[in-house]
Amino acid sequence: MVGLKYEPLFPHIGKSKIADNYKEQFFKIIAGDFVSTEDGTGIVHIAPAFGMEDYNAVAQFLPREDSKNRLFLPVNEYGEFTDEVPEWKGIRVYDANKDIIQRLKEEKKLIGQRSYEHSYPHCRRCDTPLISKALTSRFIKEPSLTPITVPNAEKI
Repeated sequence: MVGLKYEPLFPHIGKSKIADNYKEQFFKIIAGDFVSTEDGTGIVHIAPAFGMEDYNAVAQFLPREDSKNRLFLPVNEYGEFTDEVPEWKGIRVYDANKDIIQRLKEEKKLIGQRSYEHSYPHCRRCDTPLISKALTSRFIKEPSLTPITVPNAEKI
């Protein structure tokens, strides 16, 4: 099945600027060694902006020099869908599950439904489920700055 193309369940990615850049890479079955058949078919949807394994699985297909337009990331800093997913805009991703399943049923795209226990990280203060999400980060090579910062720490 590797290499076969498929029709996406929802149109959102296909309408994004990312899809224009990488049409040939989207909606194609790829191989991955992090999925097993022990709990299901061994076929999973991946979301490269929301997990390291998923990102690593597709990174080989996306040019490094175009890092700004590599990921479809329709979730804001509060874990809510953005206007890239208009029907669930402003709804937290976990809270949208029932509506998404209902829509799949209505469109006759749902073959079966079953809940699985997953160990997701939770906020240690409020016990809210957390999501993995790609973020732009900046790092400072602090040890090389120490001779400058330590003597000036009192002034700061």
